Amino acid sequence: MKKLLCISAAIFCLLKTETLAQDFSFGFKSGWNTSSVAGYDSKFTIPVLNREVTAQSVSGFTGGAFISYNFLPWLGIQTEAIYAKKGAIYSDEIPIAISDFITFPLPLPIPPSSLKFHSEYTGKYLEVPLLIKFTAPFDFPLKPVFYTGPNFAFLMSKSQNTTYESELFNLIPAGFIDVKSFFPPADFSLKSMDFGWTVGGGAEYELLKSMAIGADVRYTMGFKSAVDSVSFQSSSSFPGAPAQSFSQENPDIRHRSLSIMGTLQYKF
Repeated sequence: MKKLLCISAAIFCLLKTETLAQDFSFGFKSGWNTSSVAGYDSKFTIPVLNREVTAQSVSGFTGGAFISYNFLPWLGIQTEAIYAKKGAIYSDEIPIAISDFITFPLPLPIPPSSLKFHSEYTGKYLEVPLLIKFTAPFDFPLKPVFYTGPNFAFLMSKSQNTTYESELFNLIPAGFIDVKSFFPPADFSLKSMDFGWTVGGGAEYELLKSMAIGADVRYTMGFKSAVDSVSFQSSSSFPGAPAQSFSQENPDIRHRSLSIMGTLQYKF
């Protein structure tokens, strides 16, 4: 991350001061981000039942700061430092019966029920995209802009949660079997850096010679897996209980995100 910031700073420092004063700008942006996952291993398999669940998106605030420099009226570069939340939610409700995971007889008949499954993980990232920016060369205050470039996202923190809910858990005689222990929580181990590509566009409106406001929409696609491993381990030690231990290293789970942001820009 330090190398990327140093490279960005060096590019701006090499530019002539008098030209920089005319074409250099900085600003702030904030908005909303929606993220999900794609890839061969992006579906989640519920332990014991071996049921696949498709990923749903997570959403949240996104925002940060940016600096840009125009080589030409229509061509420039822009680098940013953006906070963004990425991850996925796996949720489903399926019918289950005690015979699905216990093969020996119980003292009392247990009627079928349903299982509500919910698992999610989120990573909070600092994104540093390095963008080529194209500005429509119109002699109007409102100008369309387009940009594209690599995106480096650095993991700052991670959270995860897995829950299983079913009436079946309460129907088993007390002290006989802790059925809930058959269903372990999932552990998503995230990589420290996520690499992808960003494309987007929007518009800028010049309020003053030195100030502009705008809005943009961008899509970022991950080029490599953002997850180091996915694993779960059952806590049940009951004789005859299904063994549930699973670990997959470097699964193909790539982040995808769509962001909508407003901008405030100062020009020099």
